[in-house]
Amino acid sequence: MRRNFIFASVIICFSRKISFRCLLGQYFSKFLITNCSNYHSSNSELLQLISKDVDFSQRLSSLKKKYPLVKDTLRGYPEIQAVLKNRIITKSARSNEVIIGNPLNQFYTLHKFSTQWPKAVQKLSRASAEILRLSAESDEPNPQLSEIVAKLLGLSREISLVEVEIIEVKRAAQSILRLQEFYHLDAGDILQGRIENYSAARPMTEDEARLTILAAFTKADFCRVTQWGQQFPSLGFSIPDLVEPVLRKRKPPTRSQCASMQCFSGGSGKSYCTGKDDVTNKYQQTCNQRYFSTLDKSKPRYPPCFLHASHPALILQPTRVEWVSLNPPIYMFHSIFTPQECDQFWRVGRSEEQEGGSGSDDSRESGARGGTNEWLSDSFDEVYLFTKRVSQSTGLSADSESEDWQASSYGLGGHYWFHYDYFSDHTSLDHDSFSSMGNRLATFMVYLSDVYFGGATAFPLLGKSFQPKKGSALFWFNLDLAGAPLPYTLHGGCAVGVGTKRIGNKWVRYNGQFNTFPCGLKREKQTPKLPKSLVKF
Repeated sequence: MRRNFIFASVIICFSRKISFRCLLGQYFSKFLITNCSNYHSSNSELLQLISKDVDFSQRLSSLKKKYPLVKDTLRGYPEIQAVLKNRIITKSARSNEVIIGNPLNQFYTLHKFSTQWPKAVQKLSRASAEILRLSAESDEPNPQLSEIVAKLLGLSREISLVEVEIIEVKRAAQSILRLQEFYHLDAGDILQGRIENYSAARPMTEDEARLTILAAFTKADFCRVTQWGQQFPSLGFSIPDLVEPVLRKRKPPTRSQCASMQCFSGGSGKSYCTGKDDVTNKYQQTCNQRYFSTLDKSKPRYPPCFLHASHPALILQPTRVEWVSLNPPIYMFHSIFTPQECDQFWRVGRSEEQEGGSGSDDSRESGARGGTNEWLSDSFDEVYLFTKRVSQSTGLSADSESEDWQASSYGLGGHYWFHYDYFSDHTSLDHDSFSSMGNRLATFMVYLSDVYFGGATAFPLLGKSFQPKKGSALFWFNLDLAGAPLPYTLHGGCAVGVGTKRIGNKWVRYNGQFNTFPCGLKREKQTPKLPKSLVKF
């Protein structure tokens, strides 16, 4: 793409009769923009990329309609026609969260910017040179020439500044495979452009399908290789040379065998597959529930649903609380925050990430997580509002005896493998922080967006999963009143299928909570719960 950009810069300077210094400025301006985007794990970056694809296609189409000379010239460049024909998302659908949140549409966009747009940039530069040549050969001067060339090359320059490496596309393909594994999706449906009940803009092309099956082959995931390879002949796709011997010689694994295997990419570049342990099986089975789990069959001490309005600040706006687990105690606070409050909270996190403020970004893609994190302090009014609401709703001292908020966004197929929130290894922590604040007593997780498919919070040992609903919050205790861990709080974030998952986590520490949660005299009565003074039936 850099060579195309240099060629376009030469034409700009030549057409405007500017000195060689213009060429240097055009060239070195390319390096003033550092592209460190991590599209596959950052939804915000990916959504910006989708908007750019819509914008570039719209502007190029407008130039064709406005200038007949451009339309006649571009007709001889099939690469440009292919870009315009392959519109993934239209301008009117750019605000539709279901369409832009479809992982296949996101995968198509990444592939388009890594392959089709670079070819189009090269042809746009040549088309501009051809327009200059035609004008020079014409006896009648064209007053619109400079405007046409400037707009074409300006668009070419903007497109060339967007670089998507092929590794991003391969990681996106691996995310599609992860969704297939998590939710037992049919390879034929994915090839036809369907994720569960959500359809993408179009079916997969042969190049996209070949790239995906190679991603499965690289990971030694022969279950997915077989499932995809069996679909290729009916679609008229050619099977990659590397994969063909595997499909020809290897006995196809059964559906049950595939469901019980998982594959990993090793640090040395090698891959291996192993059988799933019981917890992993329970975790993925719980993720596949996709809805709120039923409440405990045993009769709870308090009714499972109640209005929560004892604090003076909640009298005019009581919160509907659902007691979803007795041991460990887990509560769902329904619509505790308004959609506007969630959007304001998230905008603070985005501004901190973009301006390089006090937050610290943690973007990574691994077997455990795929997304971005940002730490937010209560110095922001929008954030402190959330902290006050936690204290009012739970009775905990969330303002002084807790960590900063962690705002997280999960990218394409992003997930967080099952884990505990409490610290089991004190030596790996900051000693002063742990000694003064103690372990993580409780977790308050706010859902800042809706997720249409996948993305649930799963507790595999309880067999319960909870689908994100914007404005609601999940609250649970990680320790008992004596400070001992509650092992059944093992939880994870299921892979995001369709939509954008944004959450805010607040971890309240153990020390300093004795006034509200004093230790019991008997060991068997150490399980914490919301204080009676905060519960109204």
